[in-house]
Amino acid sequence: MCALPETRQTVSSAGSAGDPWSWQEYEHPGTLVPKLGEPFGPFDSLLDVGGGGGTVGLGVWRVSSIYVLDTFPPKTTPKNFRLGDALDLVKLYGAKSFDIAQCAEVIEHLPKEKGPLLLAALEAVAKRLVIITTPNGFSEQDPALSPHEPWADNPYQKHLCGYTPEEFAERGYSILLNGGPGIGAQIIAWKDVRPKSADTPTVAAVTPRQPTHQTRARQGRPPWAGRRKPARG
Repeated sequence: MCALPETRQTVSSAGSAGDPWSWQEYEHPGTLVPKLGEPFGPFDSLLDVGGGGGTVGLGVWRVSSIYVLDTFPPKTTPKNFRLGDALDLVKLYGAKSFDIAQCAEVIEHLPKEKGPLLLAALEAVAKRLVIITTPNGFSEQDPALSPHEPWADNPYQKHLCGYTPEEFAERGYSILLNGGPGIGAQIIAWKDVRPKSADTPTVAAVTPRQPTHQTRARQGRPPWAGRRKPARG
């Protein structure tokens, strides 16, 4: 198990001195996210909310069963796929039904007031771990403005809001900024939802790669934008 460096970068989501959020140079979330999840395993089941064709869940986690929920039908339907509303997870699957509830690049596609409802649904359906990714701040994306993108036929691909690390930390999530400390990086937020007891160990995060002077706050549209088919309430 790895721990974060003792010296954190004291850079806020706006790129100025403020709350300390651990950050690292950009690493593809397909390899980074499982590292963050390893201390909570082993896992048997994962629910990929807004997973589209299921490529993210299938590609990065070593679990026996992967289920995918989306509100828009993918071009290739994965095993255990279901059309449905992300806010109805408990109704659709039952409480505490999956070891992991993953929601990658989805929450920014919902109206801001529905964000807490999505987090509550994820936390209710997961037995061990909830993990979320989203751009740091608002990143514009609209199918109407990108007609040649492969996701342009999905009306839910429009970004409706943005988030800061503080909003997840206030709800008890651990935070890592993937790609630098500034606006445009990727927020990775994860929460241990196992029942707390005297025997439950305290789990630290994966060690980020050491930032260098070449690290820059990522600007504009992040590289992962447009690769998800989000679930929306």
